[in-house]
Amino acid sequence: MADQSFPFIVSNGPRVPRDPSIRTMIRKQAMKDVGIQRKSKRNPGRMTIRQSPVLEDAEVTFRRPAVIDEVASTDEAGRSSSRSSSGASASSLSVRSSSSPDSSSSSSSSSSESDLVEVDELSPPTHEKALQPQLRSPDQSLSGSIRNNLSFNRGYDLVRMKYGIDIPDLSILTNFNVNKGAIGNIWGNPARLATLMCVKRWSYLDYIPSRYGSTECLTITTECVLARMQEVLSPNGPSSPSTACNMLYGRALRSLQKAIAAEETNQDADVLGATQLLVLYELLDPTRDNFAWAHHMSGSARLITYRSSKRFTTDFEKALFSSHVGGMVSLGLVGNQHCYLEQPEWMDVYASTASESLFLTDRSPLAVNLRKTLFRVPGVWRDTGDWVNTHRLFDDKAPPALVKRCEDTHQDLVDWLEDYKNHTVSLSLVELPPEELQIRRELYGSALECSSIIKRVLATLKDDGRLQIEEQNQELVDKILDLQGKPVPPHSWLFTPHEIGVSEMFYHTTDQWREDTTQMFETDRKLAIRKRYNTWSNFLRASDHRDTRPYQH
Repeated sequence: MADQSFPFIVSNGPRVPRDPSIRTMIRKQAMKDVGIQRKSKRNPGRMTIRQSPVLEDAEVTFRRPAVIDEVASTDEAGRSSSRSSSGASASSLSVRSSSSPDSSSSSSSSSSESDLVEVDELSPPTHEKALQPQLRSPDQSLSGSIRNNLSFNRGYDLVRMKYGIDIPDLSILTNFNVNKGAIGNIWGNPARLATLMCVKRWSYLDYIPSRYGSTECLTITTECVLARMQEVLSPNGPSSPSTACNMLYGRALRSLQKAIAAEETNQDADVLGATQLLVLYELLDPTRDNFAWAHHMSGSARLITYRSSKRFTTDFEKALFSSHVGGMVSLGLVGNQHCYLEQPEWMDVYASTASESLFLTDRSPLAVNLRKTLFRVPGVWRDTGDWVNTHRLFDDKAPPALVKRCEDTHQDLVDWLEDYKNHTVSLSLVELPPEELQIRRELYGSALECSSIIKRVLATLKDDGRLQIEEQNQELVDKILDLQGKPVPPHSWLFTPHEIGVSEMFYHTTDQWREDTTQMFETDRKLAIRKRYNTWSNFLRASDHRDTRPYQH
């Protein structure tokens, strides 16, 4: 029977006991006390499933893993060998990861996302699964393949665990419909951004994880966006103070300004990517005015035109351009200015992003063709306003070239609606994935909304047929309002308020547009055209300038 007696050890002061067996017993007793303490605290020394590791002073070098380069697009053709060598020897960035209760669950959900989609392919769609596509499009496969290889980019893994957010989950915020008109909807209740993280779209954000660490400006700006998103989702969290976001934002601005000032880097795709990320940051910051968003959008446009249309060859560059066009069209419409995208070379760049697929995606020819048509709307609207508000209004007729541009744009929208109808009929007997239904709703709503605008412009240029055109326009507006009572995608709050606002503006001004002016003198009739046009146009543009921000951080 083992001896149960407890041996007493008499301390000999600070001197180490000479007997080795006594020293062994002291160590065992000390470790026993440590074990009891850990058990009483539920063993915090061992990392649990919902606990992220705290990594101190982890060094992240600015480099891109070769394995992920095979999945992502190739390096830009214009990058010289000297710039590659300088990028490889760039200074490292120290990243410290903090424990976040949601970071582990976010990481595990993103890593197993592809498996969940494949299982869902075997089951019919249900209401609960409406947020996840059942059939994977080519764009989603690309995004999934990049994510599955994220483990090779240790730097991005660290920052993702630190903030508990995977940046491709924000892809819907780079969608065509997320533009100046959506800013007020986002700022009205930023917490709703959590509903967007399950909506996946093709975006340049899919390529950010593989490029993280390649350049300083892209790396810092990526962390800046993640920190801001974490603060939006948990504004009272101890690990997301506003001061930290502001400091990162300042560092990102300085790094980007430095890269733009350098001739050897200002045409780099990563620099354009960092600029686009700052545009995304402004969407997430309700404490700043919308001029900051417009400022970064304009800066992005200057970088794009400076690079020229011939430099958009890789998938990453095309994704950057595709995510940029919606905001530029919005700025043109609200700011009463031409959109450079209407130029043929930029039309061709956007057309090159198209990719055939059975179901609709943002890269489907049907989607690309509609948005190419929308590129021309700001210019036609602007030139019509110039004609109405100058002495040229009192000429016999509107400029024939301007009338033809307006008629061509209107006819392209009519033709697109017919193509859309043919597409829906061709899939009428097929079980549709949620993404198909979501994009249908977005495209159809955009087509109706812009058709109503272009019809008002056409009625201004062709006053003789105004009453007939206005009747057709009211039918379009009724269709837009009917859409609001039908099932909508989870992210519809980004664009449906704008559709409703445009429709209401048409109803408020319809009496003026139905006014019979045939008995007026010619000068009075021309002045009525001017008054009618300016009332509608100014009201519509002012509705996009309204700042609805009840949220105070």
